[in-house]
Amino acid sequence: MLCPICASSRQQQRYSFPWGRILQCNDCTAAFTCGVDPDTENRQAFVNCTDDGSVELYRQWARERLDALQGFISNGSLLEFGPGTGEFLYTAAAAGFQATGIDRYVRLRPANRHPNVSIIETDARSFRGRASFDVVAAVHVLEHFNDPYQLLSRAHENLKDSGYFLVEVPNFASMSRIIAGRRWRCFVRYHALQFTPQSLRTSLAKAHFKVLRLESVGCSATQLLNLGIPFIARRFGVALQANWQPGALVAKLATAIERSCCWGLNLRAVAQKQ
Repeated sequence: MLCPICASSRQQQRYSFPWGRILQCNDCTAAFTCGVDPDTENRQAFVNCTDDGSVELYRQWARERLDALQGFISNGSLLEFGPGTGEFLYTAAAAGFQATGIDRYVRLRPANRHPNVSIIETDARSFRGRASFDVVAAVHVLEHFNDPYQLLSRAHENLKDSGYFLVEVPNFASMSRIIAGRRWRCFVRYHALQFTPQSLRTSLAKAHFKVLRLESVGCSATQLLNLGIPFIARRFGVALQANWQPGALVAKLATAIERSCCWGLNLRAVAQKQ
């Protein structure tokens, strides 16, 4: 099996599960799933999923993503592939964008309906808009496809010249994956690909995008401290108060280290059409 990102045949097995194997490319460092049909798994996962009601948390994440984008463009037309429950669409529309969502499994929450939001139920890989967009976004979508270039080419085709592409994916190089190993929460049967900073840059360049900003977001270390320190404390007979959290200084330091090393939970990139 060739690497879906760079077509290299040099790879190694990293993890094995009852449902498939995770291989990693020795050249571009991307990881990918072998032995699973992502289309079937995506259909089962998203048709049967339930709404967890976390509107405010998802809107907070949406605002952070929009902040990254608005460092380059403040308004215009925006197309999102796979908007899920719609928090990013709503946040972009509220900020002045004319927002359109494309999804095979429409799950827009009523709270995220907005006059400047429209939804089209179709497969992003076959979508061509009547007019080009200023921005295309794909937030936790790219990892669901065996062939990322099908989606990346549609993003490129639907963008205006020099338009912007916002993409976010789980970070295979994150501290949480390194420590959790095969128990990492992003190892699920409907994730066909796992990106590292190097492999995300490679895929965007091959799809004719220029990366303007790439960063890791979400602090793995803080989450691990939340779980690990109370566990260690209990082992030594020390009782910490309920809902213990690491101090603000510790969290800030951990976040700064992770960002500088690209060890955060996810990778976020803003790129421009070339």
